[in-house]
Amino acid sequence: MIESLGYSNKTLIEHLKALTDLGIMEEFMERTESAGRNVWVKYYLLSDLGRWFALLLTKEEALSKDEKAEIVRSVFRSYVRWVRELSEKLGVSKAILEEILTRKWNRQPFSWSPISVIKRFLMNAIAVPISVGVLYALKKGGIISI
Repeated sequence: MIESLGYSNKTLIEHLKALTDLGIMEEFMERTESAGRNVWVKYYLLSDLGRWFALLLTKEEALSKDEKAEIVRSVFRSYVRWVRELSEKLGVSKAILEEILTRKWNRQPFSWSPISVIKRFLMNAIAVPISVGVLYALKKGGIISI
């Protein structure tokens, strides 16, 4: 990877750490055996937030039905977690939220594709403020120039 990107190992590690600190990547470690020795291998995967950013850059036609379904599940899980935490802080009962969800769920079907709905939601509610912060952090860290 280092040779193909043309950056030093230190530079790549700094950028991966910055993306991890921003919540775009997740860091994992795994023990494996190599030449009879135990070796720890560090690897990075996109977080839910990172997958959402990737989704914003992806054409819907490039995604399989299974990938789209997983994106919908992931976004819904994250959204429900956020709403649950916020509603607990504000004292909004679960019954009220269930009633709202049931009422909205039983309305007429979406006129857009599910991915378009998610992209609109992300752009309007989450991605714009976060992406501004991410772009600022990437610029400040010298990762990009704007």
